[in-house]
Amino acid sequence: MSLTSDLMVAVFTFISALEGNTGYKIAVLDRIEDPQQFWVRSAAILCKKTGDNFCDTEMRFMTANTEPTGMSRIIEYKAKDNPSAPVKRVCAILPPINQVDSTSIGEAMGTGFPASDQAPTSADTQAWLTLYHAAHCLDSTGAAFEEKRAAAFATLALAIIDGDPTFTAGMRRSPPRQMAVISGQEAAYWAAGIGERLIMDLWKLEAAERLRDDYDCEVAMVPNSSIDMERIPRDVQLAQGDACAPTTSSGSPAGESGGTSGFISTPPKGKVTDSNLWIWMYGTGGLGVPPKPWTPWKMFGSASEAARYTWTTAETLAKQK
Repeated sequence: MSLTSDLMVAVFTFISALEGNTGYKIAVLDRIEDPQQFWVRSAAILCKKTGDNFCDTEMRFMTANTEPTGMSRIIEYKAKDNPSAPVKRVCAILPPINQVDSTSIGEAMGTGFPASDQAPTSADTQAWLTLYHAAHCLDSTGAAFEEKRAAAFATLALAIIDGDPTFTAGMRRSPPRQMAVISGQEAAYWAAGIGERLIMDLWKLEAAERLRDDYDCEVAMVPNSSIDMERIPRDVQLAQGDACAPTTSSGSPAGESGGTSGFISTPPKGKVTDSNLWIWMYGTGGLGVPPKPWTPWKMFGSASEAARYTWTTAETLAKQK
């Protein structure tokens, strides 16, 4: 996966929205192995981002140009043409390499190596790490709270960007939840639950709309407020009477009271729940995954709104967990 993949383009759009919401300047650096070229290019990027000329000289303090998992660095400076002005800050992000291994994250964070069935792809790992580094651009104290917040932000952001349906069947963890587990942060684990809750609620609504529009089915959508998504039981089949199957009932015999048949048709009925959504999408329901085409942060009006919600939620979780 390259940094211009659809997933990474969405990630950078999300980071730009975070930057716009908070006022913190975040510059994305180019990965260049030659140190001198890296310093020169980084100076150009930082000067363009800030509009100040502080960075047109020595950049040798930027030494993490080959770090596989990427990095973020907050730089405080004064513009050379106004030394009496207040100190300014800008944050530089170096995204991870394309084929970053999630096991290296477990090693770095001290949580061990994920099992093979719980290891996210390099694409999801790269996206999560980039969001994680962006969140650290808003650090101010270096406290444990900020590490929790960064992991929760990256997890929830990846969930509502990627819209991975893995979790709906309850048999495999989604990539954001896998990364949350690897991070070892309880706040991130619950951020995955909130993200999955948002996605499932959207897809339940879309499944109900499809069933009404395409199959003329009278659908009830059962709400559920739990974010403990891994504990929600999953049905093995659609219950009788909830599957939008055609039904008939006895009617007036032909010729009496204007009747034309011994049976009359009644509209099919259905029900969409947390427990049976995966059957509507993957199984006998036949709606497909997801019920309607996915776009990043679809449940929000804009990337800005999504980033604002994600940051606020991550802060709340970091204080609670």
